[in-house]
Amino acid sequence: MAQDLLFEPVVIGGCRSRNRIAALPVFTGYARPDGGVTPLLREHYWRLASSGAGLVVVANVAVAADGRTSPRTLRIDHDRFIPELAGLAATIQHRGALACIQLNHAGRFARTEQPLLPAPFDAAHLDHDVAALKAFMHTFPFAERFGLTARFMQMHSKWRRGMTPEDRGRVVSDFGQAARRAVAAGFDMLELHGATGYLLAQFLSAFANRPPGPWSGDFATRAAFVYDVVRAVKAAVPPDFPIGYRLLVHEWVPEGIDLDEATTLAGVLEKMGVGYFSVSAGTYNSMFNPAILRLTRRPAYLRADARILRRVLDTPLILGGRVFRPSIARKVLAEDGIDMIGLGRPLLTDPGWVEKARTGKRVYGCVDCRHCLKRVIREKGLACARWPEIEIERVDLECALHVRLNACFFFTSPQSLAIGLDALPAKLSGSETLKIRLVYIAPSGPVTERFRTAAEGHWRRFRQDWQTAGQRDDLLERIPTTTTSRTYDALLADARQDGFGMIILADGPNVPSGEVLASKWREGIFISQTGHGRTNKIFSAVDLSPSTHLLLRFLAHAYLGRPGCRFRFVHVLDGPVQAARKRWEKMLPLSGWDADTPLEVMPPGPDGTAQTLLDAAAGWDAVIVGRRGMSRIKSLLLGSVSRRILRAVSDATVVIVS
Repeated sequence: MAQDLLFEPVVIGGCRSRNRIAALPVFTGYARPDGGVTPLLREHYWRLASSGAGLVVVANVAVAADGRTSPRTLRIDHDRFIPELAGLAATIQHRGALACIQLNHAGRFARTEQPLLPAPFDAAHLDHDVAALKAFMHTFPFAERFGLTARFMQMHSKWRRGMTPEDRGRVVSDFGQAARRAVAAGFDMLELHGATGYLLAQFLSAFANRPPGPWSGDFATRAAFVYDVVRAVKAAVPPDFPIGYRLLVHEWVPEGIDLDEATTLAGVLEKMGVGYFSVSAGTYNSMFNPAILRLTRRPAYLRADARILRRVLDTPLILGGRVFRPSIARKVLAEDGIDMIGLGRPLLTDPGWVEKARTGKRVYGCVDCRHCLKRVIREKGLACARWPEIEIERVDLECALHVRLNACFFFTSPQSLAIGLDALPAKLSGSETLKIRLVYIAPSGPVTERFRTAAEGHWRRFRQDWQTAGQRDDLLERIPTTTTSRTYDALLADARQDGFGMIILADGPNVPSGEVLASKWREGIFISQTGHGRTNKIFSAVDLSPSTHLLLRFLAHAYLGRPGCRFRFVHVLDGPVQAARKRWEKMLPLSGWDADTPLEVMPPGPDGTAQTLLDAAAGWDAVIVGRRGMSRIKSLLLGSVSRRILRAVSDATVVIVS
């Protein structure tokens, strides 16, 4: 029987792959806000490796903090990320696949206040940019277009300054240091992201790298940055360590990268020792253009380009671009001299693609609905429209949870400083890294100095407990400040900017402050902490809305498994009992709770839902309630249960989960 080319072993970059199938890098948005690895991200790459692919590429890992494409981008710009990335590499390798990490700097598309780009933006291609933006916006619901347009225009307004020689040198060094860390983390190879319109492609492109930028001009001048990055990376890794390159063959913009320039670049990089090329096309300035969409929806639309590259290159080639059927993949391998087939979205649409190709079963094809891309643009986390609804809910839940775990404490009085690490509403274990900020807000008046002295002692004790728990010093910080009219607004803005999702007011009896903060912090978890010590008796008011999913998931992370913890879940009926219980049973496994976890249902009392819950919660250490996400106007008109509970409870911790 003839050997199936798809499942024939192949040497790529000097490493032996078990077959000719590569899981291409697809951005997930599953990382923590600080750039670390989450359980959801580990699971994602475990699934890709378990699918049977021979090579798995970890997507879009930022070499610098100012090079992230999103607040949920993986990072490799500090040695502290090495242990988590090592675990990710091992997860892939344990399932029999080669582990590759894609290094990137987003350049002008980075989510940062001062994005780096080779040359300042000018108006030469403004018409094209506006047309691209319109095409992009038409793929989203009308209600979302204003916010996305504002985000794009804000990004556009920052493209006024080109990189300095110092900026350029730093980024080259950043790539080299990231490569060193990739080796230390145990990856089999690395890939440089030279596509999608990110920084390496921006330097190469005459569309983005325009006069009077110091690195614009002829092709050799524009390509010099790419060569410098490759040299820095090669100098940072062992001599035989494989370096791949994601090669952009068509930018599809005026004066953009074309196949001739891509071929020339690849020829130089081949001589420099690059181990493989992964062929790509299109950028954010072109991929939503209707004409380009028609082209890229054709099966194997990059095949002709790959044939031309094959004629001039000996280096292995990976071809993606809607090779979504095994029959197409086999034909490309047999006729075009391609070394590996790259699968990105096809493996999301059908995780069983590889095994079905082996056994001759029909695979489910990606219909190119762009649902996955739209989700990551909205910063919701990767999901395929064909996934079961419960799986998409789980992704939403995990992404929402990890945004909210980093905690910012506000201490506002000497009494509030009685709270120690044992009252922290999250388990401090080696399996989950948290970021904690302690904000000491000195009250005015005669107690100011007493508070500051006590705060210094509190900080020393907290830091010692933190270190004893095995947490990293760089994830704990303090901010001393004083009370002003703008204190809370500024502190909350900083918390949002720095990736905190949990605000803990460590002064529970201070109800006015609690109400102000809770009204301003509507997108995460708000906790009014009383300081009465360890929380063991947990009362949870569940309305069975989507916020209950997050509430349950937070409780499972924060309290489930703590010695002596008791839980009571209460639902005040607003419909049939049977429907409530059915919804509850569906939520439990998704949220990490046993299927037999009891739910008490009760009718609302004469004084309304909030009072019914307050009566039931009397005597419990913590009262936890979800917030449905109503607008401020609706909550004023209809009444806010969470606000009434916060106002009425002074002898227990109140947790509001949005």
